[in-house]
Amino acid sequence: MAYDAAAGEQLSKHSRPERLKEGTLIVRLESSALAQELSMCKRTLMERMLADLGEPLVTDIRTRVGPLED
Repeated sequence: MAYDAAAGEQLSKHSRPERLKEGTLIVRLESSALAQELSMCKRTLMERMLADLGEPLVTDIRTRVGPLED
């Protein structure tokens, strides 16, 4: 998945993309510290996903904190 490749192994182990709605990717993270980390690097994540997907499907990333569902 484009998110996992863009986020890297460490961040993707503690987060899950929930849905994509009108260009906004909603990501659930296990902690507020990780949500802050993702928010600080979201531009880089979007650029990596663009390079992987070849089109700008993700124009923003929003975070939610909570338990990850498998």
